[in-house]
Amino acid sequence: MILMSVWHKTISDSTSQLHKIAGEQLETKLITSMRDVTYRRTIALYTMNAIEDAKRRDKEFQHIQNINSEFRVAREQLFSKHRTPDEQKIWGKAGALINQGEIAQYKVLKLIEEKQNKTANQVLAEEVIPTQDIFVNNITNILDTQREKIEKDLTKAVQHNNQSYKLLALLGSIAVAVVIFMIAVIKRTHETEKAFLEQANRIRALYGVTSKSGLLLIEQINEMLNIGCQLLDMQWGRIFRIDNDVDVITVLNTANNEHGDKLQPGTTINLDETLCVITYKSQTPTAIHDTKSLQTLTKHKHLHASNINAYIAAPIIVNSKNYGTVNFSSATKRSAPFAETDKDLVNLISSWVSGAIERQLEQQEIREAKEAAEFANQTKSAFLANMSHELRTPLNAIIGYSDILAEESADAGNKQSAEDLNKINTSGHHLLSLIDNVLDLSKIEAGRMDISLELTNITPIIDEVTSTLAPFIDKKGNTLNINTEIKNYHISTDKTRFKQVLYNLLSNANKFTKNGRLTLSIMPEQKNGSDWIIIEVKDTGIGMSPKQMGRLFEAFTQADPSIGKEFGGTGLGLAISRSICKMMGGEIFVESAIGLGSTFTVVLPVSKSSFDTEVA
Repeated sequence: MILMSVWHKTISDSTSQLHKIAGEQLETKLITSMRDVTYRRTIALYTMNAIEDAKRRDKEFQHIQNINSEFRVAREQLFSKHRTPDEQKIWGKAGALINQGEIAQYKVLKLIEEKQNKTANQVLAEEVIPTQDIFVNNITNILDTQREKIEKDLTKAVQHNNQSYKLLALLGSIAVAVVIFMIAVIKRTHETEKAFLEQANRIRALYGVTSKSGLLLIEQINEMLNIGCQLLDMQWGRIFRIDNDVDVITVLNTANNEHGDKLQPGTTINLDETLCVITYKSQTPTAIHDTKSLQTLTKHKHLHASNINAYIAAPIIVNSKNYGTVNFSSATKRSAPFAETDKDLVNLISSWVSGAIERQLEQQEIREAKEAAEFANQTKSAFLANMSHELRTPLNAIIGYSDILAEESADAGNKQSAEDLNKINTSGHHLLSLIDNVLDLSKIEAGRMDISLELTNITPIIDEVTSTLAPFIDKKGNTLNINTEIKNYHISTDKTRFKQVLYNLLSNANKFTKNGRLTLSIMPEQKNGSDWIIIEVKDTGIGMSPKQMGRLFEAFTQADPSIGKEFGGTGLGLAISRSICKMMGGEIFVESAIGLGSTFTVVLPVSKSSFDTEVA
């Protein structure tokens, strides 16, 4: 009874350990699923953003919803598990990243719905993908921790079996009357331990391949096949890709070619002429220790022509579709059937290969989607640049002729015609300004705007800009105050672009201020051992909310849609000004509050050397 109790407890403890390890392996699978779904969701967002057809976009949206459902199922199963306080901290961080990613995803979907594709791409690049990378790194660390936990559990189980073996041996030496029974129990325990150790060593060997850094995917797969051949004592290991449309399989990877394998990568075979057809149709692991047995030949008549006498394989499932098989075969039949642990090993290799292929395809799709988006953006910029040039040529003629005709009408005393022609001339100049802005933006996006830095006295530029805007400032009932601590100050800048930025900021401040005050302040500053110039344009106008300021520097966007109707403009001036400042090594900042006006601050390096230092 004592021996039976010890034996029963040993088996129970081993079973508990196996169940625990199985649970940890299931958790590993769920974690891997969350990581893979994260990649697939990013691809789907890129794809949806690139689709212009409404029906296809709705279909892709439904695909994203399905991906999210799959993600939530895995998340709920993982977060419902009981964990230690340390594990709760780790998963708490993962949960925060998940929430952050879902917020960014919702933001992208909202932008796509509003047809703000460029902004959606920007959010994908600046928020979704960085969050995804952090989340994937976090999940990868959890996977590494999970692997260490499995190895510790395996070691603990082995130690427990060793202790049980010693205890049984001690009791056997005392209980001579039950020697035969004792021997049977010890043998059973030893075989179980041996099988358990063998499977543990197999898992460690596979983890060793996946944890190697610097290996290409094809190198990892080939090494995995070589290890499979050694562990299963088989001659050949192969990865087959199945083409469902024509029922043909293609060899993708092979291992142990020193045994005379004639199936090199790239070789194609009819599916019905191979053993893969069995695995393909059953969609489950297949193990045949003697393919020439009467029972096997009766069921699969095509095997008569095969040189394979032993075969074990598992299906490769990629994105829920049958992709192919991973199989191991030998020209020599096995003396005994394959064990369940052999099937588990092949199935584990198949699962890893499936995940690796999925990740490779997803990365390829992300690259293709990114390249397509960049190409579309470059094409748009080139189109805008070409069209802007085409429009400027006739528009310059209209402005020129209207100016000449206005002067002639004024000289002839035709006041009404002169006024009408002046309106045409004014509208032409306004339209030309808008086209120039579009042309500047397209140059910036295409990377073709040139900045020529030279030592420039900014005082005449300030005088010129303020003199030009003086009539418009007076017309709005505003006053302009200029505060500067410096006179005839020289900086290394592009004279034309500096004037453009200053003009945009002052005219913008005047546009949104009525019967108020504009203040232009210029002051030097030292930062990190470099000289900088600070330019502030402050107004007492309508001001902006934090939400409006968040959209302020986006191209073709104004702080509020109603602003365009009341004040006019295209929303390009500030976007162009910020880009110009960045190209000159500086930046623009804004502070504002509703009803309290706005302050725009330009920070520029004084010298080219300062700019180079900051960029470096």
